Amino acid sequence: MAQTVIRLSEKGKRTLKKTRENPAKKATARVPKDVGAVVNALRILRCLSGSSKPLGVAAVTRATGISASTAFGILRTLARLHYVSFIESDKTYRLGLAMAEMAAGLLGVSHAELIHPELERLALNYETLILLWRITEDNRLVLIDRAHSQTAVRVEIKLGYRMPLLAGAIGRCVAATLDVPSSELRRRFAIPRWQAPLSFDDFEKQVFDARNRGWSLDDGHLFRGLTSVAALVVDEEKRPRFGISGVSITGQQSLQALTALGQDLVALAATIGSALFPGPDIVSTGRSEAGARSASHSEVIHASDESAAPALPSNVLPTVNRMAGSGRRARKT
Repeated sequence: MAQTVIRLSEKGKRTLKKTRENPAKKATARVPKDVGAVVNALRILRCLSGSSKPLGVAAVTRATGISASTAFGILRTLARLHYVSFIESDKTYRLGLAMAEMAAGLLGVSHAELIHPELERLALNYETLILLWRITEDNRLVLIDRAHSQTAVRVEIKLGYRMPLLAGAIGRCVAATLDVPSSELRRRFAIPRWQAPLSFDDFEKQVFDARNRGWSLDDGHLFRGLTSVAALVVDEEKRPRFGISGVSITGQQSLQALTALGQDLVALAATIGSALFPGPDIVSTGRSEAGARSASHSEVIHASDESAAPALPSNVLPTVNRMAGSGRRARKT
């Protein structure tokens, strides 16, 4: 059998040797070096997602092997960015709203479940009832979730309670987004049943204020003895989807505390809107610095009579201008 002999020049031998050696060198060179801070942050998020209850820094440290100081720093950063929620009452953490934006198509939980930790945070910080309202297709407000304060005396409103679209503090926020003449606004204003009626001129002025600052106040007009502050959550097409309100007994909260709560509600509404309904023009806002304390008593005020809020005729939801405010509540985590 004939054999074919291939003779290589010295240059060819060097080239062949180099070709055989390069793959091993390249394989070694392809191994990337992980960024430690990113790895630790992801380990902490996985730890929180795998836990059936919120965890403190010590529990996270034990589960992940990350040092306490590093874990605390990462958790504090994630909380500021809303990837985790800090629960003030027991100094623990759980996954936050911003995680919804990253896994919007995979989550099987409702919007109310995602928002609830933020309701609890505000209820604890302001010692007031925080309510989440859904804006329905027939233009009514339906109470779908709530978070109570820890005070002995507090307001109670039952889940499922329904109101006309322009009722209360949320109604003023909705009215602030309507592009309708004053005569039409007057007609819609007359539909809710106000327990302490206000003039249309006063209502229109409060709507103007809501348009400028992004939140509104109802001081005992919808329900006597109850003061509410509210802001709107809008989607990527700027349609109103949810309302968030804080309700307290009139006189329990100072004007400064109510103002701070209003600013916090605007900031939370913007965060929820950008997380649940991301769009190209979403702008983050910060939180204002404020706090409030209220007195303790031993009675509960109920506001669950739906007869106080008759139905609003069906119409087309208006185009909504995003109401954004500055200042997001700074809190220690």
